[in-house]
Amino acid sequence: MNDLDYAYVAGFFDGEGSVSIVKSDRSKFRPNPSPMWGLRITISNQHLPILQWMHKEFNGALFTQTSGKSGVYRLILQTKQAENFLQKIQPWIRVKKGQVELALTFQEIRASRFSRYRLTEEEITLYDTIMLAMQTLNHKLSQDFLEKLGEFREGPTHTVRMKDNPEPSSSKGISVDEKVQRLTPEEPTNTGDTSAQPVRDEIVRPS
Repeated sequence: MNDLDYAYVAGFFDGEGSVSIVKSDRSKFRPNPSPMWGLRITISNQHLPILQWMHKEFNGALFTQTSGKSGVYRLILQTKQAENFLQKIQPWIRVKKGQVELALTFQEIRASRFSRYRLTEEEITLYDTIMLAMQTLNHKLSQDFLEKLGEFREGPTHTVRMKDNPEPSSSKGISVDEKVQRLTPEEPTNTGDTSAQPVRDEIVRPS
């Protein structure tokens, strides 16, 4: 891909993608383990060729996913593949700048951890804070859209104008802790996904 392709993917991701930090319980695999957090990118669309094109470049796993009478295709990238994807498209991101920067900061924190032993209580608290901050950013983006949609519907000639997403300040010279503090909302709320789990069939196995 060239820069024009990455710019297109960034715009597509801004509209059709999501960033999340997921937490999993490993107690069934080993006694008294630490939880595990991971970065996940999901891109959904009903046009399969565009997701196949992205899958060829970024790898990941491609699924068909059905819910009720409708269905979509989903490309899912995790951990290093998700990090590589975000690094490639970051210069052209407009809507999800905060989520992308927080996700890359999360990966930076994970990469700086040399110990393979159990996470400390401080690390567990930090990872939980980042996860909740990501949920809050995603929730705010949805709320902003619904508010603007409501304004549009109230008047016959209103134009939808999304709030400009402020440019993130340069990360050069900023510590990881400062990045997390800057990107973390003051009162994150744990609003987990309570939607019904759809049926998912894998098209392409992860590389």
